[in-house]
Amino acid sequence: MPESALTVLLLDVDGVLIEDHGYHVGITRTVDYFATAIGLAGMTPTPADIEVFEANGLTSEWESCPLCVGGLLVEVLRVAPNLVLSPVIEAALAQCRPIGATRTVKRPDFARLARRAGPLIVAGSRPSRASLHVLLDEANVLNLAESPHHAFEGLLHTLLDNTQNVRVAPVTQVFQHFALGSADYSRIYARPPLFETPSLLRTLDRPALSPSGRETLLSLVASGRVHAAIYTARSSLPPPDTEADSRSYSPEAEIARTLVGLDDLPLIGYGRTAWLAARHSAPPDAFVKPSPVHTLAAIGAALTGHEAEALEAAYTLAEGGALQPPLDVMRGAVLALYVFEDAAGGVRAAARAAELLRAAGVHVNLWAVGIVPAGGPKRAALAPLCALVAPDVNAALDTVAGLLDTPPSAKGTDPC
Repeated sequence: MPESALTVLLLDVDGVLIEDHGYHVGITRTVDYFATAIGLAGMTPTPADIEVFEANGLTSEWESCPLCVGGLLVEVLRVAPNLVLSPVIEAALAQCRPIGATRTVKRPDFARLARRAGPLIVAGSRPSRASLHVLLDEANVLNLAESPHHAFEGLLHTLLDNTQNVRVAPVTQVFQHFALGSADYSRIYARPPLFETPSLLRTLDRPALSPSGRETLLSLVASGRVHAAIYTARSSLPPPDTEADSRSYSPEAEIARTLVGLDDLPLIGYGRTAWLAARHSAPPDAFVKPSPVHTLAAIGAALTGHEAEALEAAYTLAEGGALQPPLDVMRGAVLALYVFEDAAGGVRAAARAAELLRAAGVHVNLWAVGIVPAGGPKRAALAPLCALVAPDVNAALDTVAGLLDTPPSAKGTDPC
């Protein structure tokens, strides 16, 4: 029989703790930056398109924006199929500008591109690989001659091969200007800004977590009834007290954590998982959601507060099936895991993490808590995967607090 019970709450950031207006506007402005450069100002994705991106696994703006820019280029080639584009993005934009200014170029169907890319996204692989496949397929339909087709493929590699590396990814560079503001962009990356802009994250993001919701969460933590951590695909700094060079990291998750007043909770963001990937010679996004390593690391950080050790233990469990500190505190325990998510990929990652823990001898009850307003494609994708769907994180926390007061026999086991 299990000897003890542990309850862990993992909370995603965008769409859960934060109303991420800054990122959504950042997508629009980034795509418009490139659209304007080719004479197609205003040809940008709508809020409904962005929901489709997220519902189809394109939850990172560093992935969705290059797909949109690639879609613009496809539409330019549709009306100018003999155009041999440079692999250098600035030169390619200059080549496209006369076409955009003088020809009728259709607005891309951004949602359709995302729906095509979504089923091609493979766990552990960058969504940009799926985007590359979709955009090349779009070009194939145009029946381009060999030279224009070969040139377009080269330009797509410029756009999509290194979307997570701000130093070489042209679309990501522009997005980071809007997200961070040009001053912080220059300070963080030690690069001159391309243009001047304020930070959309600081000016437009709003807490979705209310003061009463924060009080509910922190009271549960302070009482010892639950352990909690924030986990997110947002960029973040590396783990504290490590020797990583923070100049390659962006503190966007930390900005969100401060905005909602949860600075004392452990955080496993993209910078933490990228730090782990670098230590094990893996691609930088190998361990971020939908990888179960992200969820496992967040569980370990919630239980002990030791982020670097939790990341290494998550890697060890995922790769070799062994429980090592701090995850070994769950040996012989019942783990009640509540994962607050607004994306299906995060729920699937939690389910895979639970399977790994069960295989290692931990008894896990997983409650996936979907945070999504009524209607829309994101709800349709998320609801079937969840034990509970709530319109916001505050209602979800109230429900979970009630469940914690319910005898186990009344609420059941293994809900997911």
